[in-house]
Amino acid sequence: MSYPLLVQPVLDRHCVRCHDGSSGELKAPPTLTGEPVNTFTRSYESLRPYVRWYEWGGKSIREIGTQPGHSGADESRLLPVLQDATHAQHVHLPQEDYLRLCLWLDANVPFYGTYEKEAQVAQQAGQVVPPPEVQ
Repeated sequence: MSYPLLVQPVLDRHCVRCHDGSSGELKAPPTLTGEPVNTFTRSYESLRPYVRWYEWGGKSIREIGTQPGHSGADESRLLPVLQDATHAQHVHLPQEDYLRLCLWLDANVPFYGTYEKEAQVAQQAGQVVPPPEVQ
């Protein structure tokens, strides 16, 4: 999994034209650009209020475990936003892009697909990294 390779291209194609952090006609928050910000990217940080993920000690999902229909794409505030009155007239996601978002949401909204710092830096920059070695 790599958010910069899986999700950011969808945002770049369909969302950034209105959500680029600037002001003006058809411009609005949140900022969905892919520039690095601390550990993640601007868009990943901006989407946090629109997703649910399993986090230790957090309130976004029950800590005991997940239940079908109560996590991922099923509970995300992101997908309904794409279909609301404002977005429905401007955003027409192809099935492949919609499924990319669903995959990311259902996979617990990961950013990195690795724990190695060097590989994380490469992923944050949108580079492909090899899978970790089997131990």
